[in-house]
Amino acid sequence: MPNGRSGGFAIRRIDLKQLLLSVPPTAVIGTRFGEATAVSGAEAGHALENDPHESLGIEEQEHDYYIIHVGGRGTWIVVTPDTPIFAELRHHHKRWLEKMYGG
Repeated sequence: MPNGRSGGFAIRRIDLKQLLLSVPPTAVIGTRFGEATAVSGAEAGHALENDPHESLGIEEQEHDYYIIHVGGRGTWIVVTPDTPIFAELRHHHKRWLEKMYGG
């Protein structure tokens, strides 16, 4: 059975940090994976600071939303189209695809 994954890309830590800094710290940027708990920009930034990787995976689900893989599964963040960082994630995804596959 498919898991709904329709694509994904890698984002550099510094780029994700800049993206998070572009929204107010209290802005809800997503929810915790598997929960309905809201995640603020500040909380996501804190999770990012505790993740040792220089780049992070962002998984696209059903061409509709993203899951940012920050730290362990408990800190994965689901980003839907109604959040303030979704459009920029979509932009990063498009640029990554162009870099990887041209055009």
